[in-house]
Amino acid sequence: MATTTNEKVVICIGDIHGYINKINNLWSNLEKQIKPNEFESAHIIFLGDYCDHGPHTREVLDFLITLPSRYPKQSHVFLAGNHDYGFAAFVGALPPPPEGSEFCSTWDRYKGREEVEGWYKGPGYETIHVQGRRWGGEYKLKYHVSNSSVYSSRSTFTSYGFPHGSHDFIKAFPNEHKKFLANMAWIHEEEDVCINTNEGTKLCKLIAVHAGLEKGKDVEEQLIPLRARDTKIPRLTAISGRIIELAKHGTILVSGHHGKLHIEGVRFIIDESDGLERNALAAIVLPSMKIVRDTDVETIGEMELFCAYILSWCILLDRIPTRCNLNSRGIDLDSTLCPLCTSDVETTQHLVRGLRDNCKHLEFDFRKGKIYMFCDDIMVLSHTWIANRNRKVKPTWLAWISDPKSLVISV
Repeated sequence: MATTTNEKVVICIGDIHGYINKINNLWSNLEKQIKPNEFESAHIIFLGDYCDHGPHTREVLDFLITLPSRYPKQSHVFLAGNHDYGFAAFVGALPPPPEGSEFCSTWDRYKGREEVEGWYKGPGYETIHVQGRRWGGEYKLKYHVSNSSVYSSRSTFTSYGFPHGSHDFIKAFPNEHKKFLANMAWIHEEEDVCINTNEGTKLCKLIAVHAGLEKGKDVEEQLIPLRARDTKIPRLTAISGRIIELAKHGTILVSGHHGKLHIEGVRFIIDESDGLERNALAAIVLPSMKIVRDTDVETIGEMELFCAYILSWCILLDRIPTRCNLNSRGIDLDSTLCPLCTSDVETTQHLVRGLRDNCKHLEFDFRKGKIYMFCDDIMVLSHTWIANRNRKVKPTWLAWISDPKSLVISV
């Protein structure tokens, strides 16, 4: 590893698994948390598994396909995950095997599992790679019924409007999506990637692959079939295996796949979501090593917090300069009607009710970053009300601003 002053931002994004809201929210948070000029020119590596589990695979692929046109100064790498590999195999988006062999030659290794895994046997199955037949099949064990196949692919079929295992799905599959799957990278290698360490910012080589590389095997030998996109192999361990080993010393190895967030030295596993709706979708930003999630909530400063409570108190006391209040104080106005709706008098009550109906910010808890109707708590959380009724402690303004609910307990 060498030292450097060239710190191009590299962002590695974990397994999306059909959750469009997660990738939308994560992308928005990345835009907020990275300097605009750095985000605009960032190198984005998606670590694979865009499909299955979640209900919006089609929308996720649409999102990814449009990124290069929406962010032309960025560079994007879309790695193939094991789910994407099976998906591509089923719809005929894998490159043909080398040396003239057929995809049916990949079946033999897993032939004993064909019945229990319910491999796809519909029209055209003879020309489908084993992982495609497994992806489009229907698992026979009861606990897999809801997931439909080894790959839990039912939700992907549904997102395109087809029943699971439908041959019509193959015929109607959008060409743009098929092209995306066909062009996925199996391995990505990047020279001179910056990473912050205790000794300063260093330059490293980066290898990104969905699952990882095996310990005890020559790295170059493992990379050969990935670079060649060799589809005669029934199962590529680097894409489908449960590996958490390091690459060679001084090389960043980043992957998803393993259902956890794991940072150890230069080995990064970025798959906190694990395909589950309740888990966060995470990304790592280099060189800072910052973890950004779709669930991150923007914090608010103390001054903004103070202003929010002043506004709340003014609303409660009806001291907002509405048209009705201005008129009652002798200010000559052409009308007291609300300029937005033009049908009701603009009173404080009308203003607040309209904001509650139309503005999410009024329902934002400025203390904890959670949603709730804070107007209902204005009186019991007011500093004056608490100070006049608290027999044990006379709270300071700072204590009230920091956590007013904690002061109410002793009232």
